[in-house]
Amino acid sequence: MATAPVKTGIRGSFAILLWTLASAPLLLLLIDGYSPLWAEEAAYFARRGLITVGWFSLGVALFALLAYPPFVPGLRLWWRRMRTRMSIDQGPLVAARSRLKHLETADDHLLIARCSFDMGNLAAALPHLIRAIELDAQNLKARYYLARCYRHLGQLPMAVEQLLFVVQREEEHAFGRALLELATCFERLLQDGQALEAVNRFEAIAGANRESSLLRARVLRAQERHEEAKAALQQAARPPEAGRAYPLEEALARAKARFALWRGGRA
Repeated sequence: MATAPVKTGIRGSFAILLWTLASAPLLLLLIDGYSPLWAEEAAYFARRGLITVGWFSLGVALFALLAYPPFVPGLRLWWRRMRTRMSIDQGPLVAARSRLKHLETADDHLLIARCSFDMGNLAAALPHLIRAIELDAQNLKARYYLARCYRHLGQLPMAVEQLLFVVQREEEHAFGRALLELATCFERLLQDGQALEAVNRFEAIAGANRESSLLRARVLRAQERHEEAKAALQQAARPPEAGRAYPLEEALARAKARFALWRGGRA
């Protein structure tokens, strides 16, 4: 349950930083109109502050890179998500909200929820997902997104309930990602046997990838099957195939697996 406030705090801090940077020229102009000397001193301290923050950020980044190598792929993944959130076309969302005033449908509630989810606004997505399921109890897409919301909010038992409903009716849902989500929830709930079963079912459908191999390694290590866990880590840490790009999620999983092997297999 503590995940949502942390993410909200990060987004709020980022918004405040952007607002401060955008308003700085106007503030300096107002100060200059009152006292040019004050404006010059303010600009000097602002430059010094930015330089100090820049060097500090660089130092933190270098330390993170040395202390935790998965930091770079994690940063790349975070940046991609931020760009996606800032580039989402909100036209369909506005149109769906307008249609809901006249006719309520599960599809429009789901469309609004998916847009809100992609923008990182889980609080806005949740009620629309719940309402979509009330209108169409067999809507697997709505249940899948509701489970993802619950997982991000730390409500793992509720996420498992929705994911079980989905995979019992369509194991291949979201190209098998529903099973991987289910395995992740089971692993975090320390239900290792069920987590391993879900990983096996995912790999039988979609094939093993670096994410599933890393998750398998964590479950096997929790079961004290250390040799099998190490083999799964080696599978996750394998280099990319020549000439084949792979998703940032897999790049992050590979970096984590390599770091775990360096630490002696502690995933």
